[in-house]
Amino acid sequence: MVEPASKGKSAWALGDPDAAHAVTYIPDLSRAMIAAVPLAAPGGTVLIAPTAPARTLRQMAIDAATIAGQPRPERAKVTRIPRAIVALGGLFSAPMREMHNQQYLWAAPSTLEAGRLTTEFELQPTPWHDVLAEWSYTPTTSAQSN
Repeated sequence: MVEPASKGKSAWALGDPDAAHAVTYIPDLSRAMIAAVPLAAPGGTVLIAPTAPARTLRQMAIDAATIAGQPRPERAKVTRIPRAIVALGGLFSAPMREMHNQQYLWAAPSTLEAGRLTTEFELQPTPWHDVLAEWSYTPTTSAQSN
């Protein structure tokens, strides 16, 4: 959603672009994994990485277009890829086959409640705006030439 929308292009979604989805920022997941090490126990325990509130894929695209300075970001276009197209692609591509098999993940809202790492250990998710700001950061020209 983020990259095409930030460039003013259409974003393509595997599922419902208006269903909210909780997305965990990888550095937040890394911090959670480190914090979880002392909690490891025989039989395991379920821990949830700190995750920002769920957003729709459409809202993610609008947010990305906004932070990238696109004119009229509210018009960021998000189109659902038809299931038949993904299924057809799966006949020729193993990754497309897996995406087809996992489309159910994107068809309905997917949210997460704060878990022990947030409530007891006070790990907080990185705010979505900060995630986008870091993602959209472009190094200076001199740094790019190295």
